Amino acid sequence: MKKKIVLISIITLLLLVGCELEKKSITSTDFTKVLGDNNYVLTNASKNFANYAQIKEVFLAQNKESTYQIEFYVLDSKESANSFYDNNKKVFESIEGVSTNTELEGNNYQSYKQTKGDKYSVISCVDNTCIYANVDKIYKKEVKEIIEKFDY
Repeated sequence: MKKKIVLISIITLLLLVGCELEKKSITSTDFTKVLGDNNYVLTNASKNFANYAQIKEVFLAQNKESTYQIEFYVLDSKESANSFYDNNKKVFESIEGVSTNTELEGNNYQSYKQTKGDKYSVISCVDNTCIYANVDKIYKKEVKEIIEKFDY
């Protein structure tokens, strides 16, 4: 019994040490600046989501070849961001194929990253903001590097 408790304690400690409890959210200005500086084509798509009261801002960033895009959302609340996260995670999980994934959660963030079939998918939310990408697996490294610049 003692060995079991010690093992659970060690695992819990490793998980806590490896994960931040809180992250700093970025703004749409931060997103557009970093992606613009990295030669992405930026579009303010907020008007396309005007019928969704919970979505306040949407920015799309396409790579210069227009082969994939990374999306940034500002929602009206953390609860809306949680719902957005849950819905997109379910969509990613429904993709056919063998999956490898990582899911992290802290006080003010949640992140789900998945490689499945020929797709790399990310939904990562901090406070009321989310970064989303669902790209061909060949672009995984590029997308991952950009998203890591924001610590999402």
